[in-house]
Amino acid sequence: MRKLACACISFAAAVFLAHYAVPEGYILVATAVCFAAGVLLCRIGVWHGVKPTIALLAAAFGFACCFAQNETTVRSADALAGREMAVNAVVVDFPNYGEGYDSVYVKLRQDGCPRIIVCLYDYDRNLPELSPGDKIIIPVRFRSARVRYGEETDIYTARNVFA
Repeated sequence: MRKLACACISFAAAVFLAHYAVPEGYILVATAVCFAAGVLLCRIGVWHGVKPTIALLAAAFGFACCFAQNETTVRSADALAGREMAVNAVVVDFPNYGEGYDSVYVKLRQDGCPRIIVCLYDYDRNLPELSPGDKIIIPVRFRSARVRYGEETDIYTARNVFA
């Protein structure tokens, strides 16, 4: 049980470091370093090296997962930023009718677009009555969810929303 806890803590620490401390360009380097150190400890055969080996290999897996997530969702969503197009989408949550705008979360189903969840804002208040599962075709202008009011934020990415 302690070995599993060691692996979980190392994985979580690697995810935390990949998100907050390690620059995006160095995540693969951190993966390689942790993996190489883990394999080296395993090959040396140190008697007490089981937990450090597990910790290093779990950390390498955590860095690798963050890199894969970044490449498949974040970068593909950032590539859409600034584009205007009509997209097919499926509503994933009930709309929010706020003061001055309406918003709804949808998942893109358009060919040539990543299958990601985006938050649609309607400042003209023309959003029809929608419910989860509704399929819509709507013209949109994409922006990255990582930047809000000119500053970097992770409010939306924490909700798995990237555009």
